[in-house]
Amino acid sequence: MKNTLTTGRLLVLICISFIFGSCQQTTSVPDKKNTDNIEKYLDTKVMETAYNGKVFSSHKVFMEQDNKIYLWAYMQEYYKRDGKTLFGSGWSVPLILTIENSPEGIIVKSHTAPRDGELYSSDINDLFPEKIRQEIFDFPGTQEMRKLEDISIKRSEKF
Repeated sequence: MKNTLTTGRLLVLICISFIFGSCQQTTSVPDKKNTDNIEKYLDTKVMETAYNGKVFSSHKVFMEQDNKIYLWAYMQEYYKRDGKTLFGSGWSVPLILTIENSPEGIIVKSHTAPRDGELYSSDINDLFPEKIRQEIFDFPGTQEMRKLEDISIKRSEKF
């Protein structure tokens, strides 16, 4: 009788674990091909350059859900003048990328950004899933943010 009760409890725990595990949102890190596709999109489709330079981006994925990727994008324009590489325009912002899966990896179809100023907080609350909102609000100034800046600089060295 005791073994049956223990086995029953174990089965219930396994079922509950399976249900909660299968309901969680995907938080995987995109593979190299998908990371490259995201960077290409961020480098060319999200912001305008001010000095006719080239944008080198980096990003941190917070979460993937359905056909959306929620991430922080760091985009910096670099341009040449008198043999020196200089900083141009830049933008560091949370984004939602709408994607489509293909045999060649993801295809980024569009993006959504929160508005600036007093609308920023309400847009974060309206656009982003609750489980990542605080991480978004806390992200600027973190060590991870500085890593994104370093990645952008390293990518620009090939420029």
